[in-house]
Amino acid sequence: MKSGLPTDIISNLVVEILIRLRGLIFIPLITATLGLAAFGVYSQILAITRLLQLIFGLGLHYSLIRFAKSNEDDLAEIYYSILVISIISGVVVYGLLYLFATTISSLTLGTVEYAAVIQIGGFLVVTRILLKLQEDFYRSRSHLKRYSIIRGVEAYGIIGIVLLVLFVFEGTLEELFLGIVGVEVLISGILQVLIANDIGWSVPRFEKTVDHLRYAIPFAFSHLASTISGRIDRILVGSFLGPAAVGVYSAAYQLAVSITIYTFPIRTVYFPEISELFENDRRDEIKLLLDTGSRYFLLIAVPSIAGLYTLTPDLVAILLETSAEVPSNYLVATIAVGIALRGLDRIIATTLNAAKKNVLAAKIRYLGAGLNTVMNILLIPILGVFGAAITTSLTYGLTFCLVFVFVRRIIPVKFPLLTILRTTFAALLMVAVLETGIVHSIPAKIITGVASYTAVTVAVGELTKDDVDKLYNEIVATS
Repeated sequence: MKSGLPTDIISNLVVEILIRLRGLIFIPLITATLGLAAFGVYSQILAITRLLQLIFGLGLHYSLIRFAKSNEDDLAEIYYSILVISIISGVVVYGLLYLFATTISSLTLGTVEYAAVIQIGGFLVVTRILLKLQEDFYRSRSHLKRYSIIRGVEAYGIIGIVLLVLFVFEGTLEELFLGIVGVEVLISGILQVLIANDIGWSVPRFEKTVDHLRYAIPFAFSHLASTISGRIDRILVGSFLGPAAVGVYSAAYQLAVSITIYTFPIRTVYFPEISELFENDRRDEIKLLLDTGSRYFLLIAVPSIAGLYTLTPDLVAILLETSAEVPSNYLVATIAVGIALRGLDRIIATTLNAAKKNVLAAKIRYLGAGLNTVMNILLIPILGVFGAAITTSLTYGLTFCLVFVFVRRIIPVKFPLLTILRTTFAALLMVAVLETGIVHSIPAKIITGVASYTAVTVAVGELTKDDVDKLYNEIVATS
């Protein structure tokens, strides 16, 4: 890879791990103080605000990333035009959310008692539209380590306020969301001051707004469809089974989605990089990035699925201090398979967005979202939360296959079949070792699992000394 890219990915990976830990930390914090149903409500409101953020953010932050490098002279005007549109759009949707909070509570949680919580938490639509734009300002300028630090500060600022509200003030769910909103407003204000110090202030003229919207809106609706696929399951679980079931499924999903820590750093680095390579028609380098990124992801994601299957009972015992129903290892592993397929999809699909094939990407996502919704409606009443897990895996498998087929028409990316077979074989042997019961504690299981998996991948030739040496030399060279 180009010098600097591996360390950008690693720095983003470290921060992403810390951010994902936040999601796991919140499970015991909220369930221990407010109950499992409250955690279900918390997860549901985050799902709703995420969907609205994607719709009303209009995808303009993606346009900023895509075109910032080729329009350095107009960067301030572009940024402030997008900022003003984003603020107006976010405030409008929050007003609607506030007015219809009772109806939304009834539809998504089966009761109207959480309307006040939705009215407070709904303001996250505004703050997260702004934060996404401000964070991606640094991403658009390839300041990726700074981008990572900002996301880490935001994540742990929220953890701090949650601890303060729940354990110091013994607050309610309403007060919890009020604290989170306050932290995000503060961080957004600080970021805006820093950005203004960097590029100054500019009166927006909206000269290129139509061009940016033409690029961004299909991108936004593509991600909206992806988010529908990723969150409609929890919304429908809440509608059919109630908030307690949402809590169980959300806890399982939080464990499984930890696999995305390996893909997010790649996508973060790849999008601006591949966009620039497309501008210069350097397609061989794009193929190298895609093949390398896919192999890297599989080397870690496949054993992670196996590890989650083995460790889920131990993790649940720590995270959920409750006698209520808890997620099983089969539930978590099934969701994790889907998340891994989504990870491969997201790495390769970067090519479609960089090549301005946003409409095609959106069509694939909506096909997946439609299938996801229909299958959830059919399977959740029959199989409960496990029906939602099966739907997740099948839907992400379909969208990955479609994305791969269409990307192959642009870049001759290689299907990583051999890596899939080798890593799966090594992961199954790892599970066999751990299931013997030789080791019992979580640290011992992790160490044993890593050692056995690494030994097998080296033995079958999937992981080589040359791989390790190249990465080590890159880290030393860019430190």
